[in-house]
Amino acid sequence: MLGVNSLLAIVFQFGNIMRNLPRVSYIKGIDVWMLVSMTFIFCSLLELAIVGFMVRDETVTKKKQQKKIPGNVSENVDVYHLEKHD
Repeated sequence: MLGVNSLLAIVFQFGNIMRNLPRVSYIKGIDVWMLVSMTFIFCSLLELAIVGFMVRDETVTKKKQQKKIPGNVSENVDVYHLEKHD
């Protein structure tokens, strides 16, 4: 939620800055700064989504492995070994 709020705040700031500055045909330093800031915030949101997906996937895999525990220890090792290499 903090990342989305940061992105929205940067977008609104950029809009206010562009409205108050005169129009020119070249790229200003503030344009580059705002674009880099927005890109950084967007990439951090993307990273958060990827990490969240990976943690959820790891949790599901652990739950599946816990269900397969009954039986011989060597069988559990073989199942774990096969799942890790697939």
